[in-house]
Order: sequence, then C-alpha cells, then structure tokens
Amino acid sequence: GAANLAGVTVANNLDILGGALQIAFNSTCVTFMAQNIGAHNKKRTLQAFGLCGLCSVLSGLILGNLCGRVFSEELLGLFLPDNPEAIAWGQRKLIYTTANNWLAAIMGWISASLQALGYPAFTTVNNLICVPGFRIIWMNFVYPSMPSLEMVLLSHPLSWSLSSTISIIFFLFAYRRHWKK
Repeated sequence: GAANLAGVTVANNLDILGGALQIAFNSTCVTFMAQNIGAHNKKRTLQAFGLCGLCSVLSGLILGNLCGRVFSEELLGLFLPDNPEAIAWGQRKLIYTTANNWLAAIMGWISASLQALGYPAFTTVNNLICVPGFRIIWMNFVYPSMPSLEMVLLSHPLSWSLSSTISIIFFLFAYRRHWKK
C-alpha cells in the first residue's frame, strides 16, 4: 500500500545516507593499502587495513543503530509527518537493514582490501553471486513459505554475511600469497 511504499522509500534514503561514510572509509582502504603494498611496506599495509576496517565497521554499527533503532521514528517523522503507519513500515526496514549496516561495512571493507591486493574480479563475482544471486534464490524458495516484508528484508543482512564470509576466507589466502612472493 501507499503507507508501506512511503515508509520504505524514506528508510532507503536514510540507509543510503548512513552508508555513505562507510563507503568513504572503504575507498580510503583501497588507496592506502594499495599505496603501501606498492611500497612493499607490510606493517603500514596492515595498519591501513585495520584502521579503515575499524572506522568502516564502527560507522556502520553506530550510525546504523542510531538511524535504525534509536532515532528512527524522529528521522522518518521529518519526511512523513502525521503518518504513523508509514513511519512504522519505515522502522521495520531500518531495523533489518540500516541497523545491520555493519555487516555491509565488513563486506565492503574486505572487498576493498582484496581490490588493493589485485583481486577486483573476485570481489565483483563474489558480490554478484552472494548479494543479488542469494536474494533471487531467497525470494524464489524461502519467501513464498512466509511472505512478509520482514522476509524480504532479512535477505539483506544474510547476503552481506555470506559475501563477507567468503571474502574473508579468500582474503586470508590472497594476503599470505602476496607477501610470500
């Protein structure tokens, strides 16, 4: 309905604003890691990896929970005044996605690190399979058994977790391989 569409649309915009900071940290990660890899400075490569990851994940955790849980009603109310039904729909979206932005931050951070190590094709294929691919499978096989907005939204953090897990495993391999050369 109209209230659902309005609430979820406004929540999407808040989600994008909240994710912009972690995207900036992930872009910084690629730059600093690649620079230090090129300089053959393993210590600074690890420092860039750790600091950018910490900043990205913390921004996703803090901003995601502030927007998704603490101030969700107030933020949605700025765009949806006098529409409690739309605000309620938007809050559902924010709880499942924005409050879990730290999972998306991990996915982006590890993908950025792999790009710095020279594996952009892996991150692209992994993210395509694990994010939209997983969600297509979810919507065709899991969602029909329990159709609800929550079941749609649950696919987001699950797909981010799947992509992150695969990326972390590959990162450990790629990082060791790079420094053994």
